[in-house]
Amino acid sequence: MTNNTTFSGNVSIGTDVVSSQKLKIGGTGCMIIPKGTTPQRPTAVTGKIRFNTTTHKFEGRISDWHPISDEDGPPLYSFSSHTFTNAGVTGRTGPTIAQLRSAYASESWEQDTDLFNELGQNGGAGFTNTNGMQLWTIPETGTYRIRASGAKGGDADKQNGTTRPGGQGAYAQGDFTLTQGRKLHIIVGQAGGTSTGSAGGGGGGGASWVLEGTHIVSSTNLQLASASSNVFVVGGGGGGCHGINNIANVTGGNAVASQASVNATSGGAKNSSYNAGGGAGLANSGAGGDQSFGTAVYLGALGGLRENGYNSTYDGGEGGYGGGGANTAHIAGGGAGYGGGDSNSLTVPGALGGTCRSNGNSESFANHSNTHGSVIITKL
Repeated sequence: MTNNTTFSGNVSIGTDVVSSQKLKIGGTGCMIIPKGTTPQRPTAVTGKIRFNTTTHKFEGRISDWHPISDEDGPPLYSFSSHTFTNAGVTGRTGPTIAQLRSAYASESWEQDTDLFNELGQNGGAGFTNTNGMQLWTIPETGTYRIRASGAKGGDADKQNGTTRPGGQGAYAQGDFTLTQGRKLHIIVGQAGGTSTGSAGGGGGGGASWVLEGTHIVSSTNLQLASASSNVFVVGGGGGGCHGINNIANVTGGNAVASQASVNATSGGAKNSSYNAGGGAGLANSGAGGDQSFGTAVYLGALGGLRENGYNSTYDGGEGGYGGGGANTAHIAGGGAGYGGGDSNSLTVPGALGGTCRSNGNSESFANHSNTHGSVIITKL
């Protein structure tokens, strides 16, 4: 622009406007400035300002982008507590974002894509499967209690028709100081599948995970995928029950409701005879054959595919979403967790459950009797 130019109404600027003097805006209205996520920041030119919808702060560019004020504004929305669920979905894949929004319809934030979305849809990298990858925004700086409960393992029918239960899931809980605008990546574990054949094993239960929401750096990798620093809490899933008649009192192994000596983050081992799948761990998928293994979080957290190559007597359960392993023949799948559960041999218990982890304060752990997992977040 040259000389003085006066506008009396709304002015929309879609391209660059260069002024050699100053831009003066008067009146009692407002100036609407550009907004976008952190990955959408424009190219580096000193002097730019914008509103960052990832951090929910105004920011300016000097040698790098910096918040204009380090102080938080008012809460992004009113919040006391919420239970994140599987939205009624079962099986090896998680709920869609539409199903989650419907399940959370009473919440003021569920339709705002800046506050709640599925991972990969709000400036993050995509997965082949994004279903169940919940991305939630902290509304206000403060202390939050997070409890993640893993899902139970799948039941099995013995050849005499007696149903044997899969192992229980476990919860891990901790308190965390979290800042406004921070993103949490939430996965809610789903129960391992129950066998449909008279001697098939059950699937492993999926773990429930609460992870750093900005840890995705590509479509196939987590930043520091095996690092505990990305973990808030993990609730382990229960192991499936073997489907066999000559083992008395067989059940699935419970998830490990403890953090004592829990350092391993690897996926669970497969059964060496039948390749039934181990549950996923933080660092990698479980072992298994024909995709019976539970898939690691950074690959989508899918449950394992059940093996149907045997006769229908051995039709068993698929792994639950959240990384549960699937059965093969009468061998059950392992539960997912911080460390994945082994498929295990024909022993008591059946397949093993996954382990738990909390990196917060005031930690607590216990098994529970619910079928599917959950994540409960409460502002203290």
